[in-house]
Amino acid sequence: MNNMKTLVEKGTNLSIHLWHDLYNITLNENGYTVEDQEIKQDYNSNTADIVVAPEVPDDWMGGKYTYVNNEWHMNPSWVDPNS
Repeated sequence: MNNMKTLVEKGTNLSIHLWHDLYNITLNENGYTVEDQEIKQDYNSNTADIVVAPEVPDDWMGGKYTYVNNEWHMNPSWVDPNS
């Protein structure tokens, strides 16, 4: 996958959510909105960042990868929910 935006949790650098980079994502102290839809409060500007992440791994799943210094790294603590 190319040209995506990801919500990255501060502290752990876990990539939690993923959207195409054309989506308008707004992050503030109250939470975040996607395309001016309902605000989500599970993360906010104090707990996460939105970054553009080119070349997302094909097997990306929320929490499976960290995103640090523009590089993807497998989360060693990740457990496949399908197994």
